[in-house]
Amino acid sequence: MRRVKQITLTLLLSGIVSGAWAFSPEGLQQQGPSEEVLAELSGQHLDNPDSIATGRQLFGNTCLFCHGPEGKGARAPSLVTGAWRPGGGNTPEYLYSVVINGRPGTIMGSFRESHTDEQIWQIIAFLRDVSTKIAGEAK
Repeated sequence: MRRVKQITLTLLLSGIVSGAWAFSPEGLQQQGPSEEVLAELSGQHLDNPDSIATGRQLFGNTCLFCHGPEGKGARAPSLVTGAWRPGGGNTPEYLYSVVINGRPGTIMGSFRESHTDEQIWQIIAFLRDVSTKIAGEAK
């Protein structure tokens, strides 16, 4: 079983396997909505002013303590620069999978029980809006 976890972790890190997969004693099992539902939620919320405003409030209530103001980093990494910026390698779907599943071995816990899929996508919409503005300022 340990070898399966090592191989799968390598695949996750390399992006070959979606971040929406998690380990279980029975092997791999998908966690969260299907790719089609993720795409629909992404389309509904990214660049949506209402989602961005709600996401800002949700982020302030649940994420700010670790990720700092505007998601620029504090106890935990920045979610608006580097690999987390648009085009930076971490897709919105991957960010969703991290929020819903957490990151073992870090302070990032799962928000599966406390937030709906819609709320998570609203937070992602807010973070993508901030990162897009930061990228625009850098030009």
